[in-house]
Amino acid sequence: MKNINKLLTGILTITLILGLSACDKALEVITLAEERAVTLELLSTDPWGASAITRSDVDAASEFPDFSLAFGDGRYTAENGKHVWADAGTWEFVKDRSDQIIRDDDVIIDLDIDGDKLTLSFELEENVFSIGGRSQTALSRFIFNLFRRP
Repeated sequence: MKNINKLLTGILTITLILGLSACDKALEVITLAEERAVTLELLSTDPWGASAITRSDVDAASEFPDFSLAFGDGRYTAENGKHVWADAGTWEFVKDRSDQIIRDDDVIIDLDIDGDKLTLSFELEENVFSIGGRSQTALSRFIFNLFRRP
């Protein structure tokens, strides 16, 4: 009788563990969809203006006067984005993430939304000119600190 109780207890424990792990996986899918819906709503409620912009840890705000960015469902529009942000484009969430998007030019952007503040961080290859006028590319790290424009 003791052996049967131990066997039943073991089977019940394994069944419970497997059942809970399956529930966790289902919750993750729902949670990701919900997180993306919330992120999309926060991104697209109002356009964003720049409070600070850096390129590789150097202030670059003067290069983007009156910068503005607006998100919609899979689309964005930008003003004064220079070569860093096209006037308009598309985006989508990176697979299994709600805090990263990828633009139609394959630039992956990290998102951090905190109320009315949005931080966008990404790397972009830029053409730079060396002495002698030869064009080379350099990888620049951009950080756009934005605020919600009503």
